[in-house]
Amino acid sequence: MYTITMSYAYHIASKKDLDNILRKGIDPTDSGAKTDKLIARTDEYLDAHKATSFNISRQASVYAYVVRDGFVYDITDGKKIAESAFICEHAGELLRLEIATERCYVSDTDAFDAVKDALQTGNDTATIEQLAGHYWDRIVPLDTFDFHSVRRPELMIPHAIKPRAVTKVT
Repeated sequence: MYTITMSYAYHIASKKDLDNILRKGIDPTDSGAKTDKLIARTDEYLDAHKATSFNISRQASVYAYVVRDGFVYDITDGKKIAESAFICEHAGELLRLEIATERCYVSDTDAFDAVKDALQTGNDTATIEQLAGHYWDRIVPLDTFDFHSVRRPELMIPHAIKPRAVTKVT
């Protein structure tokens, strides 16, 4: 018998989107807060140069903060933040997502930023393709993720989040 392990993660949403998310859930193809054109371009490039057997897409995933043992892993600097402090820091825009760990993946934000920076500076194609391959090589399922292996982990949820799995935290 296959057992699904449920856990949770945190997702930051704009205040204007909160009511809609609580009513309808989160569609992974919505851009949400991703208005940065370079990030969108990097997602598109990575999806076009996917080198993984996992059925995931940068452009069709919900992104969230990884939580483990009462700490949230910050994607900006890799620091572990006490969950209570993280909740206070993001008052009014934080959502708790109930997730099945077997259906989620962890990406390496440093590897993503390397691709993004290479695209921005116009590095040669071979270098960017190599960086993209490295990015996809670093993707691991959440249920097998070693928290010491990635400095800035980001959770990728490659499916819709139903409204019943979303709770406004603050």
